[in-house]
Amino acid sequence: MGIISDKEKFARLRLSRTELIGARGFWNLIRKYGSAENAIEAVSDKYQICSLDDIYQELDKTKALGANLIVTHHPAIYGKLAELSVQDGLSRKVSKC
Repeated sequence: MGIISDKEKFARLRLSRTELIGARGFWNLIRKYGSAENAIEAVSDKYQICSLDDIYQELDKTKALGANLIVTHHPAIYGKLAELSVQDGLSRKVSKC
């Protein structure tokens, strides 16, 4: 998977913040429907999907703290992982996975 669009990134946040949808359910829905956007459309009658306004508020708080949002399948993750040293405790844990 390549770089995901902002629309898909926000959809993933909405889906991941939805009550009763855990990590396994999140990935199962994306796998089944091809994207978080499609999954939201497909299950919105069964779940109370986290609102886009809630996501924007969360992102505003994140930016106020000086942080950036990085989601799976985003190149920024792999760049940061590549910078980890084997001497770093997290790096040792990641390498054992």
